[in-house]
Amino acid sequence: VGIGDDGRVVRLRGQTFGEERESGDYVGLCALGRPGLFALPEQGCLVQDFALPLLRRGVRIDTVPYAGTVAFPGDSLAGYLAENLSWLERRGTQGAHLGAGAQVAPGISIERSVIGAGARVEGSGRLLRCVVWPGASARAPLENTIVTTSGKRVRVEASAP
Repeated sequence: VGIGDDGRVVRLRGQTFGEERESGDYVGLCALGRPGLFALPEQGCLVQDFALPLLRRGVRIDTVPYAGTVAFPGDSLAGYLAENLSWLERRGTQGAHLGAGAQVAPGISIERSVIGAGARVEGSGRLLRCVVWPGASARAPLENTIVTTSGKRVRVEASAP
């Protein structure tokens, strides 16, 4: 993103709309306001189908300088696990989500875990604070672990609330 002397966007995706003073990174946040919200296309890309046409028509798009770090839930392994656990809490489930077609062997306790569609959990004991991806196979016991479709088990250092 190219930024002009007055803080507005002057370069976007290789197209130029004024003299560039400095460059910046788009961090995935924007404030559209009511007019911008209603002007969004039904579907498409925020940059390609909304911002670029505005810039081509001479509409000013302002920027806000930010020198800090931007991190969203799920940007780290611990954040990904925490966001899944938070999702369980917001849903008001009793500690687990089993996706469609998920299979859990008898005698396994699933606690505060998300089991994806078509996943299998075998072994004995419990899964505690785990995310098992759709179609993956996990073997209990597991704790604070993400199990990928390829079978990789990623242990996450997470605090237990």
